[in-house]
Order: sequence, then C-alpha cells, then structure tokens
Amino acid sequence: MASNTHAGTEVPADAHGAGGGAFPPFDSTSFPGQLLWLAITFGLLYVMLSKVVLPRMKAIFDERENVINRDIQQAQEARTKAEEAGQAYEKALADAKHSAQTLTQTAQAKLAAETEAKRKALEEDLMARMNEANTTIAKTKTKAMKNVRAIAAETTSALVERILEQAPSDTAVQSALDQIKA
Repeated sequence: MASNTHAGTEVPADAHGAGGGAFPPFDSTSFPGQLLWLAITFGLLYVMLSKVVLPRMKAIFDERENVINRDIQQAQEARTKAEEAGQAYEKALADAKHSAQTLTQTAQAKLAAETEAKRKALEEDLMARMNEANTTIAKTKTKAMKNVRAIAAETTSALVERILEQAPSDTAVQSALDQIKA
C-alpha cells in the first residue's frame, strides 16, 4: 500500500500512522496536551456529576427511603390495629360466651321453676281429684253398704221362704244378720 486517495488527492502512507512512529496516546511529545484535555474532561465530568446527576440520585434515594419508611410505619399501624381488633374480637367472644352461659342458666332456672310449679299444681290437682274420688267412693260404699244389708235381708228372706216355704219375720232376719256381722 503505497498511497491512499482521499477526495482525489494522494496522501502518503506515513500520514495515517502506517509508518514507523509510536502510538499517538503513548507518544511522549503529546503528553502535555493529553493531560490538559484529561483535566478539562475530568473537571467537566466532575462538575456535571456533582451538580446534575448526584443531586438527582440523592433525591431518588431519599424518596425511596421515605416511601420505605412510610410503608413500614403504615404496616406497623396496620399491625397494631389488627392486634387491637383481635383483642376486641377475643373480648367480644368471651363476653358473648359469658352472656350465652348466663342466658342458658337463667333459662334453665326459669324452666325448672315453671316445671316445679306445674308439677306442684298437677300434684295438688291430682290430690284434689283423688280426695274427691275417695269421698265419692266412700259415699258410694256407704250407700252400697246400706243397700247390702237391705239386699242381704231380702235375699235371706227369699231363701228362707223358699226353703221353709214360709216367710220369716223382719225382726228375725235382722237379728240373724246382726249375729253374722258380729
């Protein structure tokens, strides 16, 4: 490659570094210019980072930290509320159980009292009926016993009349019944 053409003009091959010189960044003759441009570039980069990029990044990190802290605080508040709600639920449940037990005991006592009152009323009614029945039985028995003597007297008179073919006297029949009774 002896020469290159660039827009119709010929440029020697050495001009593009194909010749025997050092690599330009390592060329010691260009160090002062390179150091100057390095300082200028570093300074501009430093100013741009410190004035533009880093404040934005700090604002983003601060906002993230605030959001995280706010979320943590909300979670703690929600946890506290949940614990309070759980305690309130437990208390309400205990109160409901106690109330249910009280109602049950009251209902049982009321039913027992009603049952006892009904039982006593029934016993009194049965006793009254039994006394009435005993009185009726006693009256009927007394009445029947009065009739038994009359029936016995008639039966005895009829038997004696049939056997002896003669009717006995009422006094004889009554005296015979008195002897049997004694």
